[in-house]
This record gives sequence, C-alpha cells and structure tokens, in this order.
Amino acid sequence: VSDGGAPKLDAHAQVTVQIMNVNERPVFRDTERRTLENRPEGTAVGLPLAAIDPDNTVNGKVVDLQSITYSFERTLFDAPFSISGCSGQIKIEAPIASTAGISVAPTVTGQSLLLLDFEVQDEFVFNVMATDDGDGELFDTAIVRIYVSDMNEPPKLNDAERNVLENAVSGFPVGAPLKGDDPDWKAEPAQRLSYTIASGNSAGHFILQDAESGQLTVFQSGDIDFESVEEYQLVVKVSDNGEPESLSDT
Repeated sequence: VSDGGAPKLDAHAQVTVQIMNVNERPVFRDTERRTLENRPEGTAVGLPLAAIDPDNTVNGKVVDLQSITYSFERTLFDAPFSISGCSGQIKIEAPIASTAGISVAPTVTGQSLLLLDFEVQDEFVFNVMATDDGDGELFDTAIVRIYVSDMNEPPKLNDAERNVLENAVSGFPVGAPLKGDDPDWKAEPAQRLSYTIASGNSAGHFILQDAESGQLTVFQSGDIDFESVEEYQLVVKVSDNGEPESLSDT
C-alpha cells in the first residue's frame, strides 16, 4: 500500500488467498468391453469400469478424498449383467432364464447355468452411473457397450430312422439325407458339416454318398436281404469345421 505524501511511502503485507473446495461431478467416459459366449454366471467382463473424480486431486497430487459408486442407470435392468458398486466390475449374472440374450445349458452336475449366446444377441448397450459421495452426491453417466464373441459349439444330430427295400441296387438312397444342426449359424465364414459312419457297419453294406450330403446309400447290389437281417443300427457322426477345433455329435 502507498500513501500520497512526499516523499511517497509504502508498506507491504502478505495476503494469503485460500481456495475453497467445491464438489465437482466425476468424469465418466463411454467405454466398451468384450466377453465370450457360454461363459458361466459370475464371470468378470473385462476390466472394471473407472470414473475419475477431480476432487481426488489436490495440488497436483492424487489423494483418496471421495469414493465413487457405480450403478446401472435403470432400476429395472434386464440385461444379463451385474456391476459392483465399489469396484465397477461388470459380471455375467441374470436372475431368470428368460432374460434376453440368455440360454440355459446343463452342466456336468446336472444343474442349469445361465449363459450368453452369441447367436441370440451379440451386443448389449446400457448406461452406467458413477456417483461420488461428496456434497450433493454428483454423478456422471457413461454408455457401456458389451460385445459377445462367438465360440465354436458342437453340431447336433438327432436319432433317426430310415427304410430301404431289400435287394436294393448299389447307390440306392436309404431314405432322406441325415441333417445335422449347427448352432454356429452366424459364424464367418459359414461352417460346413461332414458325416461319417462311426459304427454298426462292420459288414460294409452302407456308405455315405459324400462327406457333406448326409445321404446314406447301399454299397453293393444284393447286399440287403430282409430274410438275413431286417434291421441295422448305425452310428453316424457329424462334425463341423470350426475353429479352433472341429467338434462333433453322434
């Protein structure tokens, strides 16, 4: 401070300005996570979500002044996931088997387990809130996308009956072709199924027209004789060409 006299005199004093903290909302960026289909309930989906609270930085140093709690934006949340309020970790979880994107499959214990199914739904989008515990409990919302990745699953081949006349000639079709079902219908590139006779054909009376048709045919004319044998029990194996390994069913 200076006076207006002559000579002009002045004095100095130290003034301390204190910055008062005001709670600021967390910063929560949109993010994405990935998980494989058919993972058991309770499986973690990627890394935990992480919001940043600007109130946890003081004088350029990170301190732990406030906590952040994570929650789904909607109370009635119908996607097959849960989230830890403390850690932000998303896990596969569904209360009922009819939830969208969920199928039921038996485990080795005979119990049922809820699984994500790529062929039913391969992407989920929802909002997650990050709320601080400061004055006013401020929050930010992020859009979270979860992509479900495909896994090779074994094809299915149901038991079947076919009829053929005795004394059929070589190459005569034994009923309609066998038809396996591949649950990986969305696989790219599309998978191919191939068929082989696994057992029950020791006499060699039947062959498959080709590996992929599933058409059983008579191998040699005159081999099929009703008076000698009136029924054959063949075990046919169906295999896919999926990755990382071929899977099969009989």
